[in-house]
Amino acid sequence: MTGGGGGERRERRAHLTLKCCVCWQDVLKTNLGPKGTMKMLVSGAGDVKITKDGNVLLHEMQIQHPTASLIARASTAQVMKNKVK
Repeated sequence: MTGGGGGERRERRAHLTLKCCVCWQDVLKTNLGPKGTMKMLVSGAGDVKITKDGNVLLHEMQIQHPTASLIARASTAQVMKNKVK
């Protein structure tokens, strides 16, 4: 194994993770406020959900990226914890 290859892979992974988080931010920030836009989610079976709720988006979307999935699960768990109080 060469000494320089691992650093480059880590840098690419970090860049991809950051890009993923910025994309999530872009999707969710358009839901906020009175001018927030509705999002349409279509399942693999063809079921359609239209929502403006960020929690529903995070919970219902099929997220492939591991870090994005972790962020979504943590966010929805926090919302559920706040609803129980």
